[in-house]
Amino acid sequence: IVSSKVDVIRNGITKTIAINEIVLDDYLILHTGMQIPSDSILVDGYVEANEALLTGESDPILKQIGDKLFSGSFVTSGKGICKVIHVGDDNYTNKIANEAKKLKKHESKLNQSLNMILKYISIIIVPLGILLFLTPLLKFFGAPDNVLGYAKDYVGVTAIGIPFLIMGLGGGHIIRADGSPDFSMTCNLVGAIINIILDYLFVMVFDWQMKGAALATIIGQFVSFVLVINYLRHYKTVKLKKEHFIPSLKCIGRIASLGGTPFSNQIAIMIVQITYYGALSNYGDSIPLACAGIIMKVNQIYFAVIIGLSQGIQPIASFNIGAKNYSRVKETYKLAVISGTIVSVIAFIMFQVFPRNIISIFG
Repeated sequence: IVSSKVDVIRNGITKTIAINEIVLDDYLILHTGMQIPSDSILVDGYVEANEALLTGESDPILKQIGDKLFSGSFVTSGKGICKVIHVGDDNYTNKIANEAKKLKKHESKLNQSLNMILKYISIIIVPLGILLFLTPLLKFFGAPDNVLGYAKDYVGVTAIGIPFLIMGLGGGHIIRADGSPDFSMTCNLVGAIINIILDYLFVMVFDWQMKGAALATIIGQFVSFVLVINYLRHYKTVKLKKEHFIPSLKCIGRIASLGGTPFSNQIAIMIVQITYYGALSNYGDSIPLACAGIIMKVNQIYFAVIIGLSQGIQPIASFNIGAKNYSRVKETYKLAVISGTIVSVIAFIMFQVFPRNIISIFG
């Protein structure tokens, strides 16, 4: 807790006491800018609390009479009075800290070596597998002979950047959970902008063709990777150590259970694309594939907004459902539906009225 003192009401008298003198059923006076020292229930007034240190959700949450306030959260606006329900180790933040301090069993040298080997294998196995089976993979995905050379040039280079891509994408979620969604977006934008600039230089100026485009992609991914790693060195919520980056089968199992749904979606998309490109090959080689690629890129402009809305409301909805703040869930859902509908209608009209103009942007 940042502050060492707090204002309380005892026996109808307001006094200032040290944080460690707070007892159960004390009434704390809340004001903008203070950090809540103990788990409490709001009994008078209203406040907006920032619980980013606890939940990773950076938006302030409206707290009304009867709502629970967690120790460690900050009052961003409003004022009120709350009744203390937990003190000391019973506070939510102290429970988290105590769990983090629990000693782990000492691993043997053999286990440490195996974990280290597993870490490096997990980093190189995907790009190595792609490079070893590049031609069969590309043919399996429907690349015709007159496009195969270009595809090999591009994928053969970008496969090297897969570890950077994975860390950049995965690190973005971790950064958002730490309460810094703006920096997560910055990491993605910086990499994308660098990629665009280098694409022009390598392809149009230096005439490096597909390999130049692939190299630009890797450099953009590497810059995003560096930004993510630099942020993780100063992680706010948890102090990250070397052992946290060693793969753990227990953690991998939990991650897999949470990521099962999006993984299934990606597999379904992959199957659709394989079938789609295979069917297009009956109508020619390169031209149908190029047309399909352009159409998909155009659709991505629209789908990126819709997917962003759907993913953006998930942490807000899940936290507020847990906090039983159903009115905020309904408000968030309503706003997302309205925004998505407006974007969809505008996209539909533009695609119907200006199809040639939009497609021509992609050459």
